[in-house]
Amino acid sequence: MEGLDSRQCAEFKRFVSNEFDMVLGMLERRMARASEPVSSLRVAAREVLDAAEAPNALHASINLLARRFGELFVATTNFDRLHEEAARPGKVESYGLEGLPRPSGGPSFHGVFHIHGILDPKQSRQLVLTDQDFGDLYLRRRLTADFIYDAARIFHLVIVGYSVNDPPFRYLMNAVAGDSLHFPDLKDRYVFAPQAAGDLTVGEDWSARSILPICYDKANYHAELARLLKAWAASIPPTGEDRWARQRLRRMCRGARSEASEADVALFGYLFRRALRTEQSALARFLGEIGAEPGWLDELVKVIREPRRAS
Repeated sequence: MEGLDSRQCAEFKRFVSNEFDMVLGMLERRMARASEPVSSLRVAAREVLDAAEAPNALHASINLLARRFGELFVATTNFDRLHEEAARPGKVESYGLEGLPRPSGGPSFHGVFHIHGILDPKQSRQLVLTDQDFGDLYLRRRLTADFIYDAARIFHLVIVGYSVNDPPFRYLMNAVAGDSLHFPDLKDRYVFAPQAAGDLTVGEDWSARSILPICYDKANYHAELARLLKAWAASIPPTGEDRWARQRLRRMCRGARSEASEADVALFGYLFRRALRTEQSALARFLGEIGAEPGWLDELVKVIREPRRAS
């Protein structure tokens, strides 16, 4: 680090430690000019962020999976509007920091919730970039924290694209886990956790925070995650279309339930648990039509008798 002064050395140290919020905060404070209504760092950051590319296959898969009552529900720390673009031609509500509603289990609660700000000139221009921004948002005003606390009691949260070492996210999830001591209705939380081949510590780190990890190999720029989400999204049927489910049920139910793999039993339960009552009835009739082995009918009765839960 020859040639750097003490402040620049400190910034470099934070940078190589991936503490980017602190790096940006140190840069903003060092470059601040009283005459600037908006810091030059934030102007430059918006120019970079405005250059976001088109939505990709991950956006499309997440948008299919993250639907309630037919409407999209995604909470994201991304500033771009790529989830909204991926949902076209349909109209999707967008919410920035100042307009975050309180979570609700009803059908009126839907949209894309940008919990760190949004690149939209019609909404608040505040973006959460620096360490001071995080302190203000999570500790002082608690906008994002309260949003996530409430959502965790109503929905089964599925986390995509976060590291267990992201400081604000880590403390937030620890606080949510602590809520389980006070609120028995707290829902399970899941995370798609990237790990290097053979590394078993990542899953343990997430489990220690009361989050159920779904680990995958992060090689080739997380290609396995893209394949996994695409395959899962393919299981989400269009309204009135259950061809995908029928194909899987026909294959599984040829054999005895007692000899089925754990994966097939789990898939069987998933197909019926996700279905509406009318869809369950149609699939149940289908089992009779294909002559499903009686053990699968017993499994169906067990699944249907489970209490229905909000998700």
